[in-house]
Amino acid sequence: MFDWLDRPNPPPCDHSHRLTTEYLRDRALPTEPTLGWLKANGGYCDCEVMFNVTDKWGERIGWEPANEDEDA
Repeated sequence: MFDWLDRPNPPPCDHSHRLTTEYLRDRALPTEPTLGWLKANGGYCDCEVMFNVTDKWGERIGWEPANEDEDA
């Protein structure tokens, strides 16, 4: 989800969870509990999910986002 939100040329943030909700629903993932956890960890909109929650999620499950420098 974090990589998808951080993709090249995403639509501008409209200060909602529209894109996060779309991602979760398209994959039949639990929307409300996930949004609740994201909000509780600083993700009050799509862009804040990317900027505030990515590291917390990684710490929780042992995931690290791709290092953009490694792709260069």
